[in-house]
Amino acid sequence: MKEESLRKTVYTILYELVNDSGVRARFNEEGLCNEHAQFMVKIAKEFPELGGLGPAIIFKDILEESVEDIKKFPFKRVKEQNFSCYLCRIEREFEEVYTRTFAKIFRSIEGRKEYENQKSVFCLMHTSMIFQELSKHKAVFNWFKRIQIEKYEEIVAKLEIFIEKYDYRRKNVPFGDEVSAWKLSAKILGK
Repeated sequence: MKEESLRKTVYTILYELVNDSGVRARFNEEGLCNEHAQFMVKIAKEFPELGGLGPAIIFKDILEESVEDIKKFPFKRVKEQNFSCYLCRIEREFEEVYTRTFAKIFRSIEGRKEYENQKSVFCLMHTSMIFQELSKHKAVFNWFKRIQIEKYEEIVAKLEIFIEKYDYRRKNVPFGDEVSAWKLSAKILGK
């Protein structure tokens, strides 16, 4: 969800807002990390109607601002060895909205039942964020903790089966739904 929201935001910025002085001022003030600069390039390449003009305008503004910043050393863009980024902030805001929304949904019986019946699972980071949101709702907190543990243990079991099937003695045993457990695990462990 977060990536899709960011994807739509970047598309909208490049298609409709690239000349919006407020948006460009935010990029100049907050910067753009390498990951999101590359993401912007990726979106521009995916959609021919965008082309390179939007990213070029934004990158030019940021570089011009950076040149002025470098002239004033120490750089304002460096904060504890990390560059700030406008899109990172937007991404964090999406995450906060989503985790608050899910925490609210989980406070209803219907929401809890729906999540229990889904195969989807939250990554560790978002699990932690939802724990924080649910900390004042002990019963819901304990429910969410139990469900997450069950879902993670199911994935661990699938990983064990997947690993076992690589044993030379089991080379003729076909793979089942455990075949994608390692990819799902990467999503759970990563951001």
